Amino acid sequence: MRRLSIGLLLLAVFTESVSASGSIISSSGSNGEQDYIVYLGHLPSSESDTSSEPDEGSSSLEAAHHDLLNQILDDGRIIRSYKRSLNGFAARLTEQQANKLADMEGVMSVFPSKTHELQTTGSWDFLGTPQPPQEELALEGDVIIGILDTGIWLDSPSFSDDGFGPPPSRWKGDCQNFTCNNKLIGARLYHYYGGTTGLSPVDKLGHGSHTASTAAGQAVGNVSFGGLATGVARGAVPGARLAIYKVCWDGGSCWETDMLAAFDIAIADAVDVISISIGEDPPLPARGWLSNQYISWSALAGAAGAIAAGAAPDAAFIYPLPTLVVSENQFDEIMAYANSTSNPVGTIETTVTTVNAQAPMSASFSSPGPNIATPDILKVIQSADSLLE
Repeated sequence: MRRLSIGLLLLAVFTESVSASGSIISSSGSNGEQDYIVYLGHLPSSESDTSSEPDEGSSSLEAAHHDLLNQILDDGRIIRSYKRSLNGFAARLTEQQANKLADMEGVMSVFPSKTHELQTTGSWDFLGTPQPPQEELALEGDVIIGILDTGIWLDSPSFSDDGFGPPPSRWKGDCQNFTCNNKLIGARLYHYYGGTTGLSPVDKLGHGSHTASTAAGQAVGNVSFGGLATGVARGAVPGARLAIYKVCWDGGSCWETDMLAAFDIAIADAVDVISISIGEDPPLPARGWLSNQYISWSALAGAAGAIAAGAAPDAAFIYPLPTLVVSENQFDEIMAYANSTSNPVGTIETTVTTVNAQAPMSASFSSPGPNIATPDILKVIQSADSLLE
């Protein structure tokens, strides 16, 4: 189990915003059933070699999961069996059945499976992580980063395998319905609700490609944000390998049953770091997506510009109109001026790139840490919308 401990330790470094709680969505049945995850603790000693390939041992462990479930359900059906790196399973249960199962010998915990949503990077130069010299890239090639997200877009130059040799010999992963290379060495997908037939790890939303390139993207020159902050975009460890585990689908829904299955196999595949940018969408004031939607409607109505205000206004959106992002106090000043004259005039000047050595305000969706549920897990890296490389 040593690799499991290492993987989870490094997860605390690269996790961007994993909520302590999520919403239970689309998994409840008419008879009160919903998806529960049953955790049985460590793997038996005979199963702890973390092999990612099916074998007799893992089959017997899955059979033991069925036997346990059948003690409270005559026709109990397991949704997923976790048997590579951890010991447990997911099943549809009523609350009463879940409580009964939780009281059984050998059961560590039983908790509802929740549905989480995607979250989102900063400049590695700003954080003091300079681009490594060419001779160090080969050393970074021994590091394998697992990404749990919306998949990957291989055509991006961030994922080119130029200069890469074969994957480390310890690598046990696979590429499902996907052509990998020596940079992107693994790609799996998990989609219990609806199955995986005809699906692939290709990223159709962009979030997974974004987070993967943030962690380990190759250096790509002449990149800008709408012409601003032109420079080199790269990941923290550009020489590292990537293994993709697609667990989030259209609309950004990520089910815990699939996420846990990806964790289970990723550790057995021999990843060194797991990067995950998934969490609960917090109840925020009317800004972010909502404010952007209002501005979109204003553009359709013929407005010439807009002012987006909030206690912590998000500036990461590309608005369809010339838009000034201000604080609530600044907005009050603007409104006071607008109400003081019959012909208020405002000018939105051309945006320019500025350099600020002080840390900017963190994005509204970024958790400052430590983790509320588990204080031992510290938040090391935060998202900052106003940081551009």
